[in-house]
Amino acid sequence: MTEDSMCNIKHGSPLAKLIQLSKLIIWDEAPMTHRHCFEALDRSMRDVLKYSSHYDASLPFAGKTIVFGGDFRQILPVIPKGTRQNIVHAALNSSFLWSFCTVVRLSKNMRLARMAGEPNEPAIQSFADWILKIGDGAFAENQNGESLIEIPDNMIAPMTSDPVDSIVRAIYPDFLTQSDPISYLYSRAILAPTIDEVEKVNDYMLSQIDSELRT
Repeated sequence: MTEDSMCNIKHGSPLAKLIQLSKLIIWDEAPMTHRHCFEALDRSMRDVLKYSSHYDASLPFAGKTIVFGGDFRQILPVIPKGTRQNIVHAALNSSFLWSFCTVVRLSKNMRLARMAGEPNEPAIQSFADWILKIGDGAFAENQNGESLIEIPDNMIAPMTSDPVDSIVRAIYPDFLTQSDPISYLYSRAILAPTIDEVEKVNDYMLSQIDSELRT
């Protein structure tokens, strides 16, 4: 993907017709994507819709409404061996398209709203506020411009010679003896940065099950 790339959308193709008929296009987790991808879609949509009387090819995305969802406090585009400057330059808000965007901020945590009245609601609200403070850089800085963020003990898995075993025991204690394993597993998760690490965790958990495996 380069600054001149185009999407492989041919005039008259089913995909081109679908784009013409669409009223709204939603691109989720947009901050993770390189700006060249958005600019490629912009050029391609202008090209596909330039012969339509309902759209104006001089406008971004030929005037189609595009919703970019995501949070810039989370993962930005991954640039192999890139510098901070490279990463910032690759982000959506470094694109010329950003000046045409209207930023709408979420005002209500819907996940917390669903938990209203539950016993652990205050603890989850406190955790959500703590995460937002980290993302917003709201912790006090020292003279060097650095912030000291103390992670609560209940969020730290013990250090052992087998980190996979340690984190599984911390997140899924006694999971083999649960009376309702489906809801138990559904209520928690282990996140990993790569598929290889996910497979290590899955393989370890499956190795603890003393029964015949089926696929």
